[in-house]
Amino acid sequence: MTRTLSGLLAIALACGCGDGSAGCLANETQECLCPGGGTGMQTCNEDGDGWSACDCGTVDAATDGDEPECLEDDECSNDLVCDGEEICVSGWCRDGDPLSCDDDDECTTDSCDDDEGGCVYIDIDADGDGYVPTGCGGTDCDDTRIDVYPGALDLACDSIDNDCDTVLDVLDDDGDGFVDVDCEGDDCNDALASVSPDGLEDTQDACRDAEDNDCDTLVDCDDADCPTCDDTTGVYSLYPFPVLDCWGGDEVYLISMEFEDDGTTLEVSTTFAFLCTMTGSSAWFSRTIDVSCSAPFPILSGCSIALRLVGTFGYEDQWSGTLTATFTGTGCSTCGMETWALAGQR
Repeated sequence: MTRTLSGLLAIALACGCGDGSAGCLANETQECLCPGGGTGMQTCNEDGDGWSACDCGTVDAATDGDEPECLEDDECSNDLVCDGEEICVSGWCRDGDPLSCDDDDECTTDSCDDDEGGCVYIDIDADGDGYVPTGCGGTDCDDTRIDVYPGALDLACDSIDNDCDTVLDVLDDDGDGFVDVDCEGDDCNDALASVSPDGLEDTQDACRDAEDNDCDTLVDCDDADCPTCDDTTGVYSLYPFPVLDCWGGDEVYLISMEFEDDGTTLEVSTTFAFLCTMTGSSAWFSRTIDVSCSAPFPILSGCSIALRLVGTFGYEDQWSGTLTATFTGTGCSTCGMETWALAGQR
C-alpha cells in the first residue's frame, strides 16, 4: 500500500539533536520524531560527533525522512474494497475503516469478498443441508439438523419429521396404545387402530378383512376365533326368479347359482337354459362377487350371450347382485343388453 514519491518534505526533529556540533557518546541512542508521525530511534556514530538518520522501523516505511509517500488519496489505494478506503495524511498513506457488511438481517450470512466486488449476502442455512429454514421463508423445518429437510428419508421410530411433511412418525401411529413392531413393539399393523394384541377376530367383518386383527399371526379363517368361517361353499337360490323375455315372449328362467370357493377362485355355475360356467377372481374376504362369461346361446341360431354378475354378500347367508346379459348376433332378434337385479340366499 505504501508508495515512494519524488519531492522533498522538510521534517523537523523534536529531539534537538542530529548535527555534529551537538556532540554525543559513541553508540548512544535516543528517540526521534518519524516523518509520518510517532517516534523512532537514532544512534550516535563511532566518533561521537553526529547522529544517524531516524530509524522508524514498523512505525513508517520511510526511514530517511526525506521524501513524502503520497500527495493524494488515490495514490494510496490498493484496489481492494473490503479493507476500506486508504487516505493520504500529511504525505503518508493511512488505512481506512474495513467495509461493514452487516445488513441487520438474521436470515442472511454476511461477508465481504473482493473478488465479488464487496458485500455478499447468502440465505442462512445453519445445518448446511442446502435448505433455508421456514422462519426465513424457506422449507427446512429444522435448521439445526442436517438430516431434516424436504425429501429426506423419514426414519421410522425417531419421532422426528425428517422430510418436513408435517407428519410426525411416532411409536404408536394409530393411537391404539400398542407400539409398532418395526419399533420393537407388538402392534402388527400400526396403521389400523382395530389391529393390536387386544384386537378381535371373532366377528363376520373381522374374519373377512384379510387382517390379523389380534396379532396372533393367524389371519381370518385360519384363526380359530372366527365363527363358521370354513362354511363358504353351497348352492345359493335366487328369489324372485328373474325372467328373461327378450325372445319374442319366450320365457327363460335363471333358476339357480352354485358358488364354489377355495379362497382364491370363485366358480359360479348358472342354469340358464343350458349351463354356463363363470370363473373369475374371488375377493371373498371383502365379500364381493365380480365374475363374467361368454357363451353361444343354443336356442337361437347365430346369437351369443355375455353375462356379468356383480354383487355383495350380507349376513346370514344373504346376497344381492346385478346380472347383465349382452346379446350379440343376427339371431338375437331385438335383444341387446338386459340388466336384472338379483337377490338370494343359501
